[in-house]
Amino acid sequence: MQILMKLLLGSAAATLLGGVLFLVGCGANGFSFDFLSNVQIEQKEYTEEVGKNITELSLAFETTDVTVNFDETAQGVHVSYPQRQNKKGENISEVTVTETENSLTITEKLLPHLSIFDINDKKLTVTLPTSKAYALSFEGDTGDVTVNAGGSFSNLTVKISTGDISLSNAQAEQLSATLSTGDIKVDGATVVGDFTAKSTTGDTTLSSITASSLSV
Repeated sequence: MQILMKLLLGSAAATLLGGVLFLVGCGANGFSFDFLSNVQIEQKEYTEEVGKNITELSLAFETTDVTVNFDETAQGVHVSYPQRQNKKGENISEVTVTETENSLTITEKLLPHLSIFDINDKKLTVTLPTSKAYALSFEGDTGDVTVNAGGSFSNLTVKISTGDISLSNAQAEQLSATLSTGDIKVDGATVVGDFTAKSTTGDTTLSSITASSLSV
């Protein structure tokens, strides 16, 4: 009985020590769990070249948080996007950037790989000048999408599976925000044509909306 008690106490002490070391490791990393991941992120940049006239953007990523900002000092479109790599620095996603004189397409395709702990934050940030109206389309699997005020869209389409969509003072000719699981929040929108905001499982909160037709 004494041997069994010693074994139980030893196991409990080992578990407690493991928990303490885990918390210390988390604290050393600002309570981020990224250090547990066997996937690392290299942030890539796209900047519109002089002479281009990008007004159409089509973006498709798997698991990424997206932020769209307008900047009155920006001279062209700028996109910062994640490139997934393993710990050896080898790409485990294929990101394709295609541009014409007035359109930009950036798509991500995951390559076959073993990633047990792919928990790094992945961020895609789009910065647009305020001098043009843009047609922007984003499609993703998991992640939050935030579109901040400051400019206008000829067409804005956001379609994700799981996450939240947040729009502030959006101005668009056409606007569509759809997702399967998550919340949609629109705090001000002026839409010349159709406005669609649909969540299969989640809340849709709309305020200060002007549109010729509204579908929720």
